[in-house]
Amino acid sequence: MGAETKTPALGEHQGQVSSSGQKELTEEPKIWLDAWFDPAADLHAFSGSTCLAGDALYVGDLSGILKIFDGSRRKAGRDVRLHGVPTAVRAFFDDGKSVSGEANIAVACGPSVFVYHKMKPFFKFTIDPPKIQQLELDVWEKLRARAIDASQVCQLLRGQPNLSERSLELLALETDPDRLERFLAEELSGNNFRTPSQTCITCLEVLRKRDDGDPRGPGLLVLGTESCKVLLLDPSLRAVVRSVSLRSTPVFIAVTGSLDVEYRIVVACRNKRIYSIKSGDLVRRAIELESPVCGGVVRLARDIIVGCMDHTIHSFHIKGRKNWTLHMPAPIT
Repeated sequence: MGAETKTPALGEHQGQVSSSGQKELTEEPKIWLDAWFDPAADLHAFSGSTCLAGDALYVGDLSGILKIFDGSRRKAGRDVRLHGVPTAVRAFFDDGKSVSGEANIAVACGPSVFVYHKMKPFFKFTIDPPKIQQLELDVWEKLRARAIDASQVCQLLRGQPNLSERSLELLALETDPDRLERFLAEELSGNNFRTPSQTCITCLEVLRKRDDGDPRGPGLLVLGTESCKVLLLDPSLRAVVRSVSLRSTPVFIAVTGSLDVEYRIVVACRNKRIYSIKSGDLVRRAIELESPVCGGVVRLARDIIVGCMDHTIHSFHIKGRKNWTLHMPAPIT
């Protein structure tokens, strides 16, 4: 029998025997391409706050600045001071067919979408405040009147759907008594007490209006909100043409198809479920995951690919059947 040959594992150093009989190590094979690395770039942003438009990269930095890069160089003097911390940045074309040929840049901050053209303010759309449940209003009034304490408020509000931003913040501080006390002191003071109103935008994508193959064709903005809704805006950005309610807050959105023919919106939510919206109607069947989605959602043909917090990448058929799972050696960003 011949000697068994062992193939080196991926990532191991391979070597060769020299004339002196000693094994010389060669360099580890490089399988990844570093597109660009600059430790002095001073960028602090999430993947949803970056987008490409033409040859430029737009980054919504956590410092509240929209930064523009041409290749690996930052465009001097082109930074835009935003109205808050951006949650999403996307490029799209409107029905106007801009003479300049440049795309509009939509930046989601809080409850508003700010649209820039040639990096100048062009339009602003603010979503309507969600309707607050009477139960939530009554609980806050009782808390202000000292009829109940903070622990009772958390018990009454926990598990309630479509809570306001103020109630969600209160529940998040339940395990931190000191910060909870300071938060309530500020919210319940006579001058600062207010009825909770605005929600905020959590994710943003673009839906093509026509299926004509034109890369500069008009698009419509699709918004995910903290109040567990997915909103489709009209091309003029003046009204919501479709609103779909989900069972949890959307964090990532993937859009395929076109408005004039058929479209599907895949939404990953905080409850570790993936929902599908087909031409404006919510599909009943949802995909349940073992870990929350952290690396985004991608549609490829009839497959859905997601990256999760347990270092795994999953592929599902659009109808929910799992295709495969890939385990990564490090956290997915």
